[in-house]
Amino acid sequence: MDDHILKIADKKIGGKGLGILLKRYDGEALQFLTSQRFDKMVSTLVFHHILTLGKRKILNQLFQIIKPGGELHIADFGKARNIYSRLATELLRSFDGFENSRINAEGLLPQFISESGFNDVKILSHQNTAFCNGHADWRN
Repeated sequence: MDDHILKIADKKIGGKGLGILLKRYDGEALQFLTSQRFDKMVSTLVFHHILTLGKRKILNQLFQIIKPGGELHIADFGKARNIYSRLATELLRSFDGFENSRINAEGLLPQFISESGFNDVKILSHQNTAFCNGHADWRN
């Protein structure tokens, strides 16, 4: 969703000669035809900014454009695993918005992803940060 970050990523990809196509997707309008399918999709620290209904809409749209056997990787905040992370999560949520971050804070994002049609939904790792933790990968 951040054009500046996409430019940085595109520059890094170009510098390494990788054949990766980056596409900006704001969750509002699906810019791709359902005939366009993607092998991998990555979202980093976006979902906690999106309202609950928007999360469902976006995940449903992403499911429409992922190839069979494709992968969706989401790195975002999840349910806090200790008291310090819980306190920091609540502080973060006061800035980001309580409703849009509720699903993440309650650890419900994997359930939302499954309900959108993705298979083999699992959290592969947790990374403690200064605020809270979370990182998950899902496959279609």
